[in-house]
Amino acid sequence: MFDVFTKFPTFPKSVKTGIILLVVSWCWFYYSMYYFFLDQNLSGKLLAVGPMIVFAVLRIVNWARVLCLASNVMVIVWSAIFAYAFIQSNPVKFGASVVTIILFGLSSYYLAVKESSVFYKTYNKPAEEDEEGGEGT
Repeated sequence: MFDVFTKFPTFPKSVKTGIILLVVSWCWFYYSMYYFFLDQNLSGKLLAVGPMIVFAVLRIVNWARVLCLASNVMVIVWSAIFAYAFIQSNPVKFGASVVTIILFGLSSYYLAVKESSVFYKTYNKPAEEDEEGGEGT
């Protein structure tokens, strides 16, 4: 797991940007939920979800990237509902919801682009699989 941190600078720019935005997104999500929405009370389950997703994405396995994209969509939809609910009644909560939508949307974009997709699909493949189709026997 920790070798990922040493290899992080060599990752494609879209992967690095997506992971950084994912971490920033979850930090902002927790901050905004704590201060603006949940009256300074976060559940343990909610606190566990973000780090688990980030940890899985950092393992550079494709299923984790897909799971992350699905959870990002859920957070975006939920935040869009909040934004719609507070569009006129509470501009601070509306703004917090919009920032959440933007951050998770950008993270999703960078993790979904073709460069990231190819990187996640090929990162943990053994070298033998890449060389098999090269020469006929």
